Amino acid sequence: LFEKNLSKMQRYLNDNDIALRAHTKMHKCPEIAKRQIAAGARGVCAAKVSEAEIMSDAGIRDILITSPVVTAEKISRVVALIGTNDDVKVVVDNLESAIRFDQAAKAQGVTLKVFVDIDPGMGRTGIEAGEPVLHLVQAIDQQCPSLKFCGLQMYAGNCMHIEGFEKRQKKYQSVMSKGELTRDLFAS
Repeated sequence: LFEKNLSKMQRYLNDNDIALRAHTKMHKCPEIAKRQIAAGARGVCAAKVSEAEIMSDAGIRDILITSPVVTAEKISRVVALIGTNDDVKVVVDNLESAIRFDQAAKAQGVTLKVFVDIDPGMGRTGIEAGEPVLHLVQAIDQQCPSLKFCGLQMYAGNCMHIEGFEKRQKKYQSVMSKGELTRDLFAS
């Protein structure tokens, strides 16, 4: 059943030209993550530094830590992880955090890949959609030479529990439209 579901999911993603970076917080299992990647997933997401360390220790390369990392101790752990797996990525949502990551990466002589986290309106993490994102990316480019901007992240977790496909889809489309407009700023 697992293999059948995995195959069905990957077929749908392939048919719709969607790349998957599955979130390991759902299964917390390196073996499942490896099977997802073998089936065609780009990589995995991890909510915490410790989860990323476990996945990396198991040989998984492409890992995105989806929650902002802010303490000096955890920033050091991320930078240490880059020393053994240069395909680990983090999210930032403000310049102060980006500068702290840049300083730590520079001290270790590594380059850290970053995504900018956009607030989908939940007020938990992320920078406001639109121009603020563009300004943050420009500031990272100008002030953080040890960071490499790799993309945007916008996760509207509050939508996934809405019952009924059409209601959920409508809410997602409304929320994610801000992310799409932000993405489009980079094309202009």
